[in-house]
Amino acid sequence: MEKTFAARYARLLEALEAQLGSDRSVFVCVHKDYEHSAERFKHPFKRVGFGHWGAVDGRNDWKDYDTAVLFGLPYRDLIWPTNVFFALQGVQDDVWLKTPTWKGYTNVRRLMQQRQMSVEIIQAINRIRCRKVVDEDGGCDPADVFIVLPADSMGDAILTDIKADMPDIEVVPWSFEMDGPKVRRPREGSSHQPLLTLMRNTEPGESVPLSTIQRELALKPAGLSKLREVLRNDTHATSKALVELGVKYVSGRGPGAKSFLVKQQVA
Repeated sequence: MEKTFAARYARLLEALEAQLGSDRSVFVCVHKDYEHSAERFKHPFKRVGFGHWGAVDGRNDWKDYDTAVLFGLPYRDLIWPTNVFFALQGVQDDVWLKTPTWKGYTNVRRLMQQRQMSVEIIQAINRIRCRKVVDEDGGCDPADVFIVLPADSMGDAILTDIKADMPDIEVVPWSFEMDGPKVRRPREGSSHQPLLTLMRNTEPGESVPLSTIQRELALKPAGLSKLREVLRNDTHATSKALVELGVKYVSGRGPGAKSFLVKQQVA
């Protein structure tokens, strides 16, 4: 997704608009690094909410939304299942690392990775109204879920897990292709909310140059100049919101000096 998110997301919105229409409430779950990029697009729906992997489990922010869009999957580095296995079963040797078998499983690390991914996906799906019972039979109001799964054994296993945890869910093929002819979609006018999301998702202690912010938020030179004016104005609502996040604006002085935002630990 690093080089293709914007192009893919534009294609996604075009496909969703054609399929859903505008009178919908849509929850979008993406990777943490791209949540602010998704917010920059103009969405053709009545209501849109955003979340990212690792920060949606158990939340009720989108409990009345009728649509969930899961774009990009929560892959974990293989160091995660390795560490978990070592913690539970003891440290293994190099031979096991090359062929991580256990109790008949030929690759237990990949299995752990897949099952954890299934858990996170099912959690994300159930942030919308499909988890809200509306009748004596345990049914819910109609809800749509859009997800692109890998066309391999892992994708098949994830779909099997979803169907097992959500009985009677109707699985419908989706003809969407993430990569293809470029699609142009309008962006929202203000960069302030995406900036707040970007800095909210930044770890304490990190500094983000304004040049990086310009690239991440797709700002033109004029837009960057306006943002600088906002950051210099301590009374602006965006500046105050950044302060609440523990973010400080450091303005460079002199030729070639860089300006950046620094995120500090909030007490």
